[in-house]
Amino acid sequence: MIYTPAALRSDDGDVVMRSITSLPPNYARLLKAFPHIRFRRGMLFAFGERLYNPDQVMLTPELWEHEYTHQRQQAQLGTSDAWWNLYIEDVDFRFAMEHEAHMREIAALRERLKGKKLRRAVAEVYARMLSPIYRFRPDQLETLDAAPSLAPGAESSAELEETGPVEYGDGGAPWPREPREGAEVVECLFPAGGNEAAEGK
Repeated sequence: MIYTPAALRSDDGDVVMRSITSLPPNYARLLKAFPHIRFRRGMLFAFGERLYNPDQVMLTPELWEHEYTHQRQQAQLGTSDAWWNLYIEDVDFRFAMEHEAHMREIAALRERLKGKKLRRAVAEVYARMLSPIYRFRPDQLETLDAAPSLAPGAESSAELEETGPVEYGDGGAPWPREPREGAEVVECLFPAGGNEAAEGK
């Protein structure tokens, strides 16, 4: 794959997924189901061959891999609309979709980073999944709580909170802390659920 800020291309140069600077076609439904998204910046919405990126987030190879995974998931299910319906309504489905996408994101990180930078970046991806905004069930979160074991030596999310985020890639997203004033925010796909608690994405 060829990664560019505007598109994900095949090795032959064909566009596989394109970044679109607008809201997704199902945004009205998403806004009705999750009103808080109106106030969030830097969100990404995978919808078929288009990645809706209204805030023009800089897309790293890892984020492209994450969102391309969602594109393939949608194709396997049949339609993007059907996938989104299940993603919003079914927490088991949402967990399975996000788990696969985050694992592919981590695999992409391992292609580019090594040592401490890799361990911390992997820990930050898990910290994002542990965020309460996904509304995963406690038993699902328990399966993630031991996730740093997949990256021996990775810091815990608590340690990351003390040391601050790693900025990786070209314009990569800082996880898991709230960004500094003016910093770029990235929401991979869509943070299904409320944001009453402190957000760790």
